[in-house]
Amino acid sequence: MSMKIVLIGAGSAQFGAGTLGDIFQSSILSGSEIVLHDINGAALEKMQIMAEQFIRNHGLNFNITSTTDRKTALENADFIIISIEVGDRFALWDMDRTIPQQYGIRQVYGENGGPGGLFHSLRIIPPILDICEDISAVCPDAFIFNYSNPMSRIVTTVKRKYPELKFTGLCHEIASLEEHLPAILGVPLDAFSYRAGGLNHFSALLEVKYRSTGEDAYPDIRQKAPAYFSVQPGYSEIWKFARETLGTFFSGGMVSSFKTEELLPQLKQALGDILPSKITDKEILDVFNTEGFYSFDLKSYLKPLKAWSDRFLFREILDTFNLLPITGDSHFGECIQWAHSAVDQKGILDFYSFYRTVLSLFTPEISLKLDERVVPIIEGIITDSGYEEAAVNILNDGYIEDLPPWIAVEVPAIIDARGVHGIKLKVPGGFRGLLANQIGIHNMTAEAVLQGRKDLVMQALLVDPVVDTSAGLSEMVDFMIEMQSPYLQYLQ
Repeated sequence: MSMKIVLIGAGSAQFGAGTLGDIFQSSILSGSEIVLHDINGAALEKMQIMAEQFIRNHGLNFNITSTTDRKTALENADFIIISIEVGDRFALWDMDRTIPQQYGIRQVYGENGGPGGLFHSLRIIPPILDICEDISAVCPDAFIFNYSNPMSRIVTTVKRKYPELKFTGLCHEIASLEEHLPAILGVPLDAFSYRAGGLNHFSALLEVKYRSTGEDAYPDIRQKAPAYFSVQPGYSEIWKFARETLGTFFSGGMVSSFKTEELLPQLKQALGDILPSKITDKEILDVFNTEGFYSFDLKSYLKPLKAWSDRFLFREILDTFNLLPITGDSHFGECIQWAHSAVDQKGILDFYSFYRTVLSLFTPEISLKLDERVVPIIEGIITDSGYEEAAVNILNDGYIEDLPPWIAVEVPAIIDARGVHGIKLKVPGGFRGLLANQIGIHNMTAEAVLQGRKDLVMQALLVDPVVDTSAGLSEMVDFMIEMQSPYLQYLQ
């Protein structure tokens, strides 16, 4: 079916190549027009050439165009997918992470929660609002899907300014459940159903049932999960493995310039007997994916393993709240005031080093393999399928008690021709309490962006449960505005 799908931020090799591969594998979308848009014309041209060559080589029926003019790209769009960052991503992230720590704030990661998440939001939400302003003017009926973080603060703010837009946030963290639950329960994925929810990067498994009997499977997960997760490799082990096995390619933790396929001989030699007899080169390279999912049993190779690696806080939530988080310590810990004393600190540092290295290490390529969930959602809208999607980020229309209707929550949803419809969840009181701690910070982040006021940035910091000191905060805000110019200069 011919649709017009616009990718905003398509100059990014990771987003552009990955999303094009997702679209190209869809028979339902065959014949569609794909418009690539980015402010970086050179990167955009490279992506268009790559896409056109892939279409020719595989005999696909898609029309690819590109433009740096956003309004031109948006004309008559049916679906829009956004994935952008501003400036030097990791240089700015380093500031988000370390400057608040210098001022005595014990945040654990600094991407989506805590002061780091606030400054990240203050930078990225304004350009996304600019995109939405153009959408509102050019194609207001289009369905919009956002990959950018901080997800829940972006969706909350966009919907506050543009409530009429069909704006949905998507995140792939939910896929961890499909990786781990079958292994924990000892049954295939289609043998059970599950639902999870909360806020983005701050969600937990809420219900799981065996399909054959309707029996609650959560007691089995609570019983079996400790033995399973306590011996899973974490990023400390993976990062150590990368540096030791591929030392030729690393120097002081930094990456030399080389092609991905150059890794394969050393990987195959190092992993040896633990590799299955039938495994593709791409599956071998999955040892370096940043989500912790592998095509073979790494724990038999990566010894000694640190017990509960990357999951110290995860374990605390499982033991105390009787819920299984869907993310590890780096993400889940961003929203909890006592997380600094509970997380695997070295695991978070190793994940950060591993993550930024891998992103610079690999040059993504287009492949006919579904990785993200946006294409099934688009297909569900086109076909009016009514299927249940595991996780979307939308405004809380009564889906989670104790949270206001204006905050973006992560919940499962029914997908049909009318769009995305959230499903009400039963969230235990203790976890609702943790979620409710985020109400003030989301509200004041949105207001600080929309009003461009520095005093509201201060309020956003002081209502954040992660911030336990007021000393030096005004100076810190001024310093961040100065260091992250021009992105924060609108704050007066």
